[in-house]
Amino acid sequence: AARLERAGRPVVLTGIRVSAVLLVGEWELDDEVHAADEGFVEVVAQGRRRSIARSGAMPVPPASFSAFSTYSALWPRRSRGATVLAGWQWRVARSAANNARIAANDAFAKQVEAENAKKTLEETYKELTHRDTVIRRATILREGYAFRTEGKLDEAEKKFQELIADEAQGTPGTDAQPNPVQQKIAGYYLTLADISLKRGHHSTAIGRYDIALDTYRKLQSTNALGQTLLRKAELYFDWGRRKQKSGDNTEAAKKFKHTLEHYKEALKAFQKTRNNPGMEEARTGVEEATRRLDEIASLLNPQSTS
Repeated sequence: AARLERAGRPVVLTGIRVSAVLLVGEWELDDEVHAADEGFVEVVAQGRRRSIARSGAMPVPPASFSAFSTYSALWPRRSRGATVLAGWQWRVARSAANNARIAANDAFAKQVEAENAKKTLEETYKELTHRDTVIRRATILREGYAFRTEGKLDEAEKKFQELIADEAQGTPGTDAQPNPVQQKIAGYYLTLADISLKRGHHSTAIGRYDIALDTYRKLQSTNALGQTLLRKAELYFDWGRRKQKSGDNTEAAKKFKHTLEHYKEALKAFQKTRNNPGMEEARTGVEEATRRLDEIASLLNPQSTS
């Protein structure tokens, strides 16, 4: 337009949207191809095309033309080379941009697909690992109980210690929020305590019972707490009988006193849960421990009972 102005051919383009792509020797306007001829001005507006002979000045567009009309002035031939080159460069740039956008979309889709595949593989691996862990632990547990039943206490002890170490590798609990796995571990300690009791290792068994008791208190598992207290009371009772049989009545009295204390605590636990069989067993234990204490007291202080 500036070149036409300098040539004395003013062009009025105010408010006009020009949308043209130049091809070699042709104009492409709004999907209509017009033969390039420097002797005419092509006007396309509202679906109509007019050819206006070029004069010293471009005519002002009629008022009936819309603001979205497209006007194109055919430039002299000497300007066509630069114009055609500009049009070609625009087409190449647009094609490259489209190709880049398509490639970016494809890359993003592949990335999402890869991330989903990775997530699926991770979930599958965790599931298989968990299944393998469950099977392995079940096998160890079965072997441990089998060894204990067969009287192979050393082998049984190793199996339950292996289970405790394996379970402890999981997420540990806290005093406020104990992990359910801790209840399993407490059960394994009860079994180890029973093994120690069979061997006559009362001190070791008491330490293992205490670990289980501490866990059940944190978990507020009242029935399990009561059952463990019963087992510990039975341990002290057995220990007291052994001392009494050996003639050590002073130590026997101490063991029976611990027996009585644990039976009473177990009775309180079962009363909270209304466990009638547990309460009955605890009451029987209290009566037997009291009788033993009275018997030993008469032996230690015969004058006080006469």
